[in-house]
Amino acid sequence: EAPAPGLSFETRHWLGRTAVNAAAAVKYVGAGTVEFIFDTESDQFYFMEMNTRLQVEHPVTEAITNLDLVEWQFRVAAGEQLPMKQEEIKLIDHAIEARIYAEDSQANFMPTAGTLEYLQFPKNVRVDSGIRQGDEVTVFYDPMIAKIIAKGKTREEAIFKLENALNQTQIGGIFNNVEFVRSCLKHEKFLSGDLYTDFIPEYINELMSLEKENDCYVLLESAIAFVLLDVFGSGHSTWNSISLDEEVFDSEELLGGTSIIDGNPKSPMPGIVEKLLVNVGDKVEKNQSLVALNAMKMEYLIRAPFNAIVDSINCSIGQSVPKNFCLVNLKKIEEE
Repeated sequence: EAPAPGLSFETRHWLGRTAVNAAAAVKYVGAGTVEFIFDTESDQFYFMEMNTRLQVEHPVTEAITNLDLVEWQFRVAAGEQLPMKQEEIKLIDHAIEARIYAEDSQANFMPTAGTLEYLQFPKNVRVDSGIRQGDEVTVFYDPMIAKIIAKGKTREEAIFKLENALNQTQIGGIFNNVEFVRSCLKHEKFLSGDLYTDFIPEYINELMSLEKENDCYVLLESAIAFVLLDVFGSGHSTWNSISLDEEVFDSEELLGGTSIIDGNPKSPMPGIVEKLLVNVGDKVEKNQSLVALNAMKMEYLIRAPFNAIVDSINCSIGQSVPKNFCLVNLKKIEEE
């Protein structure tokens, strides 16, 4: 979001000046993003890195400055001068961006792949997305579905508009983080602007609880039950029995991002086998890494659920594997 809550005008000025000086020192030309980390106790900030490109968050800058940074980038690349000077750029209003990801917040935010069976975005805010209903979210790219940007005269108005926008966002067929983002927006810490890098880890239980409250599936199931009762309900009894023709799944246990079924580690999502870290016959300990899986630009280590002997390896480096593919067969070592 921008402007950052709790940041004084003086600090914001020096952050901007330091970023400009860093770019000028290396004669940098073009759009770029300088990142700092801020110590709230000492009110000191420290340089982290500079990304020589527009960041995912650039729409909030555009929203509060009424500038088109992408257009400026093209103009600079064409040899033109910037149309405005630094002192001419004014900050107007407040903007917040929500990144919508294909991920399962209930499974340690594991990225997911699949088909977007239904997709509806809000109409009254800015939405940046290159995906449509029916498209496939694959393991080969970042799992971000869209960016939703809301703008208001105040931070409170921007939060209100963004929450309404998320209420109107409907995604079917794949796990996503819409409800989790709504939980963050509703949390008292976020509302107060008292934010820091450990906000989510520190309040994860509360955020998950709020997410469950937001879950629209309860309402959906209730609506389905009501219709079924109306169609199939018997007038001769106060009890009604409903049967749904649904697929039955084996129970799964998530262990550090590893899907465990029948005691053997399986891929928690579709991905590419990047490394084999054990050989057949190896003795492995509980939580030891067995396979490195690459999915959505991230590496996931598949670990042993118990002490075991590697009985067989069912994959090879570079192989594309689907979700729940049995990567390694283990023989459990019984403790004496």
